[in-house]
Amino acid sequence: LGAGLGGANPVFDESGHFLCYSTLIGVKILNVETNTVVRVLGRGENQERFLSLALYQGVPKVDSQMMQSRMGDKPKSHDEMEAASSRTDPLFVATAFKKQRFYVFSNREPAVEDAGGGGG
Repeated sequence: LGAGLGGANPVFDESGHFLCYSTLIGVKILNVETNTVVRVLGRGENQERFLSLALYQGVPKVDSQMMQSRMGDKPKSHDEMEAASSRTDPLFVATAFKKQRFYVFSNREPAVEDAGGGGG
């Protein structure tokens, strides 16, 4: 890659069908077989210029006790816990130009705290 990119790196997914690269409007995900942009990440991030990109598509290893606590109080079968832990949630991590932070993009919605507060 040329010196003009300043640390920008394109990243392929595990299948090799999608190419992720940074642009001025965000990180574009391009389907290389159909040559169409599937998604643009970080469009609403106050015009950040994303540079270094990383993609994690693995299945996380989760302890069975942690899975039970995540899934609620009632006991779950082993098959239900395996199905819940085998769902993949790809993480896309990026750094931005002249920013001392990193950005994490995921399909998972953030946990919503109760607006009422403590114990009412």
